[in-house]
Amino acid sequence: MELCPGLARFLRRLTGLTVGGALVLLLAKPIVIFLMTVAACATVGFLVWLPLHIVLFGRHRVLRGAWERGRRWGNRLETRLRAARSRCKGVKLKIGDAVEHYLHAVRDAVLEIACGSAVGILVAVAMDIGETQVAVGALLGAAAGAGVVLGRRRKSAS
Repeated sequence: MELCPGLARFLRRLTGLTVGGALVLLLAKPIVIFLMTVAACATVGFLVWLPLHIVLFGRHRVLRGAWERGRRWGNRLETRLRAARSRCKGVKLKIGDAVEHYLHAVRDAVLEIACGSAVGILVAVAMDIGETQVAVGALLGAAAGAGVVLGRRRKSAS
């Protein structure tokens, strides 16, 4: 008596996995094409929106919301760390100071690297070349963004 419900459940699972696997194989390419199209349109929109927004509202206004959310998250983390530090006296972490010190540089670096790789991808896609070259374009764009960040860092240090 117990074999039949177990066998039925096994066959139901096997059928479900088989149908799910077949759907994944049949619909993988259209889904990837749709997601890449949406990503390309979103990237172009972002690259058009960001310079206009910076020109109209200023550089600091663009990232103010992210800064405030990051500060709130840091404050919550700091209170949790203080609570943990009060339990363990050997731990002396000053996460707030570290975040304050590095957040500005990291924020600028991430923005430049992301924009550089997006431009590299757009150039590679506009040239209608293969997927490998698109990845190389993204890496070159990210390297260019990192170069811009390092150049600014050196200029500000001197």
